[in-house]
Amino acid sequence: MNKRLIIEGVWLVTTLVVMALILYPIYRFEQGFEFYIFNIASIFVLITFTRYIFLLHHSFLFRNKWMKGILFFLCIPIFFFILEGVFRFRVFMDDFGVNTLYAHLDFQLQKNMGMYTRNEMIFFGIGALISSIILPFRLIIATWRDINNKNI
Repeated sequence: MNKRLIIEGVWLVTTLVVMALILYPIYRFEQGFEFYIFNIASIFVLITFTRYIFLLHHSFLFRNKWMKGILFFLCIPIFFFILEGVFRFRVFMDDFGVNTLYAHLDFQLQKNMGMYTRNEMIFFGIGALISSIILPFRLIIATWRDINNKNI
């Protein structure tokens, strides 16, 4: 089996474990949290795209121009999906407040979980947006290097 596919599988499992650890406190205490899809997508995109930005030569995309091209064009809808999630979460925070998700808890835990949820959603959302902007440029550079190295 290809070494890069094994590394990709290990990274996928690691990403899923990190995602579960990050989302567990929200899942445990919330009531009516409707942003799981955006949150899961943001965490996955941030970790995966950041890994591709810095460690592309260790991924299955290394010499695969077609997959780089597909991922290049997938960055556009991914960016807008994450952007919509961040905006919807900001509107929810402005209209209702994050603490309404934890109204059944005592005040200190409600405050802590509200701050955790807000910071986590904004951190991973904005990080995913930034990485989905940078990754296409990295893919273009990597493809350009592949083409130029084969012609020499």
